[in-house]
Amino acid sequence: MPVEDERKVQRHGDESACITLPKGWIKYYNIKPKEKDTDGDSVIILANSIIIVVPPNRPDLREKAKRLIEIESNPELRKILENEITSESPKGDKKEKGGNTV
Repeated sequence: MPVEDERKVQRHGDESACITLPKGWIKYYNIKPKEKDTDGDSVIILANSIIIVVPPNRPDLREKAKRLIEIESNPELRKILENEITSESPKGDKKEKGGNTV
């Protein structure tokens, strides 16, 4: 369920800020918000130069998210990954500069 959305950052108290989660994402992962009589679900937040929100019912994604954060924060790993992504097409064919399949 890929989602890309722009959200405004809102003040929350004196020293915090917040954004809302997309409604479709909340429904897809069946996340329950805090109500008067319930505590609501918690999500896992991993952040560095990017922020990843892991739904409570997908703890298996936590380790993947940690690896993504590690790659993003390590210039050497990021360069290796960028080279891998740009050197192969979706079918796994090697690409020449200019985008022609070899």
